[in-house]
Amino acid sequence: MTRNVLIADKEYVSSQVLSDVGRAARDHADAVTAGAIAFPSHWSRFTVTIAGGGQSITIAPGELWKGDAIYSLEAAVDVGILDYLPPVGNEKWIAILAQPSNQTTRNRSAKVRTGIDPENPQPATQSVVGEEVRLVEFVVQQGTQAAPGSAAKPTVPESSCAVVYILLSGAGAQAIEPAVSDKVKSLYDVDGRLMALEVRVDALFQRVTGIETDLSALKGAIPKIIRPEIITQLQGGLARVEQLLGIPTNYVARFFDPGLTTEEWDESQAEWLADVREGVKFPKIAASDNRMELLDDASPDIKIKDGVLLPAWTEERLLDVTGSGGTRDISQQTHTVTTANTGTISRSSVEYGPTVKLCENTKEYANLGASAYLENFKTASGETFQNLGKTDNPWNDTEHAIGHSEFRARQVIQRSWSETYTYYTTQSYGVNGSVYGQTWLNSQERILTSLELDFARAGSGDVHVFLCQVNSSGTPDFDTTICKGTILAADIQTGWVKCEFRPTLLEAGKRYGWFTVTTGNHALRTVTGNKYAQGSLFWSTDGAWAQGSPTEDFAFRLNVAKFSTTRLVVEFAPLTLTGGMTEFHFTYAGWEPGGTRLPWEYAPKRTGLPDVWHPFSTDDNSPLRDVPDTCRIRAVFEGTTDLMPSIQIDNTARHRAYRRGPELVAISEDQTFGLGTTSIITETVMDDFDPAIHTVTPRVMVGGTVYDADTVTEIDDDYPESERVKLRASFTVPSTSSARYRLEVSSSSVIDQCFAETVAMFAF
Repeated sequence: MTRNVLIADKEYVSSQVLSDVGRAARDHADAVTAGAIAFPSHWSRFTVTIAGGGQSITIAPGELWKGDAIYSLEAAVDVGILDYLPPVGNEKWIAILAQPSNQTTRNRSAKVRTGIDPENPQPATQSVVGEEVRLVEFVVQQGTQAAPGSAAKPTVPESSCAVVYILLSGAGAQAIEPAVSDKVKSLYDVDGRLMALEVRVDALFQRVTGIETDLSALKGAIPKIIRPEIITQLQGGLARVEQLLGIPTNYVARFFDPGLTTEEWDESQAEWLADVREGVKFPKIAASDNRMELLDDASPDIKIKDGVLLPAWTEERLLDVTGSGGTRDISQQTHTVTTANTGTISRSSVEYGPTVKLCENTKEYANLGASAYLENFKTASGETFQNLGKTDNPWNDTEHAIGHSEFRARQVIQRSWSETYTYYTTQSYGVNGSVYGQTWLNSQERILTSLELDFARAGSGDVHVFLCQVNSSGTPDFDTTICKGTILAADIQTGWVKCEFRPTLLEAGKRYGWFTVTTGNHALRTVTGNKYAQGSLFWSTDGAWAQGSPTEDFAFRLNVAKFSTTRLVVEFAPLTLTGGMTEFHFTYAGWEPGGTRLPWEYAPKRTGLPDVWHPFSTDDNSPLRDVPDTCRIRAVFEGTTDLMPSIQIDNTARHRAYRRGPELVAISEDQTFGLGTTSIITETVMDDFDPAIHTVTPRVMVGGTVYDADTVTEIDDDYPESERVKLRASFTVPSTSSARYRLEVSSSSVIDQCFAETVAMFAF
């Protein structure tokens, strides 16, 4: 007690002095309550019981501690709850709140002096102010009624003191829960908790000591730990090596794809909206597909033989094997049925589309730097591009560009596959008769048009003549023929008789053969002494095995095409696409031997403007930027008087026009990592990227759920040109052992469109 009221000896004690004694004691208790205990609004000693059959509650005496004062309940009190009961079938929580009462004083009866004579005080009993009291009253705060089991307790303000929570039903009070958080904690309670805490603190000190030891060891090991960026680089490099070598990649924590084929992409996804070819591109939303038709197929400047289009030609003799000798019956062997499979001419594809810029250090295009200007080169997956030389990027002039130079691959992507003649599509001929033939070495690349045979005797029956390849043993390969001709019996007479073929390209340095199949009693003249030593005469007794003659050859003449011009322009029917086109794609059979060229040109049709012919080039200011509906198309045949390219005019020769859309959604196959992870990183290399036009959003899919990236960072990874960027995205997903890579791109232009050059996904 900080203040003590002193009373002197023989002092008349007044009522004020005695009141000060009590007030000093109470002020001291208030100071301790506010300064040392300091419960803002808490209760102590209250107990609550259900009374009146659940219609009321009884609160036993206790105290309310509020700030610097203590308020008391001196006698038990009943609180009715009948008015708060919810309807039958519902429940509701209520809170009983303790708060100070308005009553502050209390009177009592006492004898009071009424007279003024000290000798005669005249005492009388009167009611006087006897006590200042602090009492507690209780209020009810209601919650919201709800179905049984779902009712919530009411929210009590921080300045209020909740004593208990009572669960009510239509029948009355059902349960009581003390508001423990608002109860005054006694020293006994605090001591018990402190002892438990001391035990935990002792254990904590021991664990902290162990952690400090571990951290010291970890500090020494940190310089040896590989950085996450290095792990990502290693994962990406290993994925490229696996892709190049064709190593099976099941159950690995990485996925890499150069976007050259659809092998790793799931086109069956409902949201799929992409085209995977030389990168992941925007999808084609409009297309036209028409057969190649000549604008003037009766022009005297061209010649079409069995569908093979060439500049007009006449025949000249390439090989003449004549001289003295004997004759050979070509029907003297036992007749057999020979099946000759005639192959188709090799096929080509020409595409005009978005600019493709490549870096020679990209493994998918490792052959780029070693190829010459305008030379075709193959990618790791076998796709063919044409090298148009280095770009004008200043990076190419620096010493750092050695082995990392940037090139352009032809925007016109030209592909040709197989050798001159393939056997994917064949036509079988079953012919009955004797089989005789002759082989020769072709020393000059020319276009064969006909073969002449010297008949010594003319019998009855047609003579079937086949041009074929020669197998490794030097004998005619009867099963793989290049072309077929027939000499009708009515046209056979003694002397030289011509058999015409479809124009056929003979490659220099290769051996070829011709053979006849007939049942007619015909005879051909031979030349003795092996005048033409580079080949041999053959005959077959069973239609499969051939026996050669070491002393004689058949007399024969080979005729080839002789062209009157070295350059010819041939126009085809125009391409049309409603709404406009941004790309071409031509597919046709034919050949383009070394020393010849078959470039294509186009002229967009514009209202009120003359038609201007443009070569297929890599110029970014392409005439197709206007998205024309119609384009004139022409092919330029360039060669020599001896050799020219050709086009096979048939149903497989197609002109296609496309227009791409502004939205791209590509989803990979589900990639199994072989481990569980919640952290995934993707890397996407975008080419022809313009941030003002394109929006790229890498995502991942786990199951059917799509997850956005936590962060997307642009990585400077030896990409010297601003149009090529690498985007690294980090994802946090639920624990999973597999995921799909998902790429979403939008463009504000159907002409200026980017594409994904390579994509990768790594699990960590």
